[in-house]
Amino acid sequence: MNISRLLKTAVIICGLVIFATFANAQPGNANTVDCDRGDSLNDAVNRQVGHVGPITIHVTGTCTENVLISRDDVAINGDGTVNGQITVDNARRVTISGITITGPGLGVDNFGGEVHLVNVVVTANQGVAGIASNHNGFVQIVDSTISNNAEFGILALQDSSVEIRNSEILNHPKNGVQVNTNSHAEVEVGTVISGNSHGIHLFLHSTAYIFGAEITGNTNVGILISTDSGAFAVNDVIVSGNGIYGVHCEDTESSFAGDPIADPLNCTGFNQVASP
Repeated sequence: MNISRLLKTAVIICGLVIFATFANAQPGNANTVDCDRGDSLNDAVNRQVGHVGPITIHVTGTCTENVLISRDDVAINGDGTVNGQITVDNARRVTISGITITGPGLGVDNFGGEVHLVNVVVTANQGVAGIASNHNGFVQIVDSTISNNAEFGILALQDSSVEIRNSEILNHPKNGVQVNTNSHAEVEVGTVISGNSHGIHLFLHSTAYIFGAEITGNTNVGILISTDSGAFAVNDVIVSGNGIYGVHCEDTESSFAGDPIADPLNCTGFNQVASP
């Protein structure tokens, strides 16, 4: 009788231990990755690919690796650094917050996905852009700094869109925000675009809605508009101190409308404002 009770107790205890271990290992739980201790962020993401439901990964240290996110509902946060490219491949509801992204490729390459970047620093990446969104991708950038990347700060192309709020786009040898091929940029309150070649360039049927932002101190043109593209700027947008024009339209099909700006305006066609 005593032996039977002992066996039952042992079985119950083993079951509880197994259950607790299983519960703690569930992919939906928060995971901590410490790259300074040899952990891999990419491995942590890959372990969750078959899991259904949101996952959260907290990152510390410096992760020298490329990271691929190909599943929905991934949140990466922390105070670490990714020295490599983060690629989002058709994944939705991906949030990256609090980390620094740098390295030999692009910082963030979004292919057809939905990415939210909050309080990130994207700097000194050696690829074509700090952040790129293409093939119907969407990137939202909030409370972040995009600076000193090798070519462009932010690149949207092939029917993609970017939304930028309360962020700095600084010091790129090409353009701060490049919007190509039926793409759209929304540049919102608190955003500063400065120290780039052109602040914003809209190219080939692309558009921008700019409100409450500051586009100043760019080497050439604050807002360059080309090949049947258009921009609308309101709500105390500041366009000043740019090297050549505040706004320049390269063809008669392109247009600019909105509030008056401080820098010279050089657009023909559908214009609702004129230079002072």
